[in-house]
Amino acid sequence: MDRDITSVVKKGTDRKSIMDSCKEYLQKKIDLTKKNRNYSKIVALIGRDKRVIDFGCGSGYFTKILKDKGCRVTCIDILEAEARKAIPFSENVIIHDIDTINLKEQLNGKYDVALFADVLEHLKYPERILLQTKRFLHPHGSIVISVPNIAHVTIRLALLMGKFNYQKRGILDRTHLKHFTRESILRLLVECGYRAQSIDGTILGVSHFYIESVAKTIGVDNIKKFEEYLLKGDALVGQFVIKASVADYIPKSLDVPEINEQFIDYENVKSYVLDLERKISFLSKRKIERVFTFVRNCLRKYKQ
Repeated sequence: MDRDITSVVKKGTDRKSIMDSCKEYLQKKIDLTKKNRNYSKIVALIGRDKRVIDFGCGSGYFTKILKDKGCRVTCIDILEAEARKAIPFSENVIIHDIDTINLKEQLNGKYDVALFADVLEHLKYPERILLQTKRFLHPHGSIVISVPNIAHVTIRLALLMGKFNYQKRGILDRTHLKHFTRESILRLLVECGYRAQSIDGTILGVSHFYIESVAKTIGVDNIKKFEEYLLKGDALVGQFVIKASVADYIPKSLDVPEINEQFIDYENVKSYVLDLERKISFLSKRKIERVFTFVRNCLRKYKQ
């Protein structure tokens, strides 16, 4: 297939500002021998010989690896200069803001996997793209996502000291518009009509001496108990890596601009409702048959 690139002009987009804020991600190096990395876990979840949409492809660092594994990849990114570097490894490159894209105008056919690697936290309305993506997945297709864990122990400690300082990179990256915990990212998926198949995470440790210094700063007496409580749950998870499939239920209405009417797949909803009606009818028929059987048996006993 000939490789193509679609460039879309976006009013009000400050490309220089976007480039400056995102350049930390553009030259990312990937070493798959490092198992405690989100990219190693993501590549393992996607597998081989799949048709993939790579949202937020950057310069194509994932795309090249997926191509080497026999995958056919369509890339979508807002930064044209970087996304063009992914052309040699992809079937198609689409230049567009993921927050505003209408996939019906850009994509054709079905995909096995939609990849959101460190993407959802940069969007104003992640619900919008998640809802749209469902219609382009095969029946057994899936999405693979990675998001930072805002409940990491370093963030918990910072909040205890009254701090929430954005940084150039990491969990509090200055370009992050959304923050997720395990519960909130899973709730987002459920609300958008997905069911998590697997939940993994990368481990990001913290020094005991740092915890001790914060405890002393805020006046904690029992540092051992403090540390035990602080490290409960997902405190050491730096990023969640999740694989999810389309669920067999209709998501509830989401209060997000231009989502409900424009992007819910009403053909799938209609099919779901018809199937539900058939099941209800079948169950009702069985119940009626059981009632008649019970009545017949009672009459027989009465006659005897």
